[in-house]
Amino acid sequence: MRYKSVMGKCKVEFLEGVEKQSAIDNIIMARYEATRNFDYNKEAVKRTAVAKLSVIEMTAKVNPVRGGADI
Repeated sequence: MRYKSVMGKCKVEFLEGVEKQSAIDNIIMARYEATRNFDYNKEAVKRTAVAKLSVIEMTAKVNPVRGGADI
């Protein structure tokens, strides 16, 4: 069986107010040139939850098929 897996533990913190707005403006929307200066609906932002995940522990495993073309 072939697989790739990433698992981890993290601390979750829900952002509110200015902190939430800043995360949406500076991190999420700035990832792509097309949305960098996106003018989004401020009322929709009020109904949006933004969570900050801080990784505490992470592990990864892979079991590729030996000799396969997609390794």
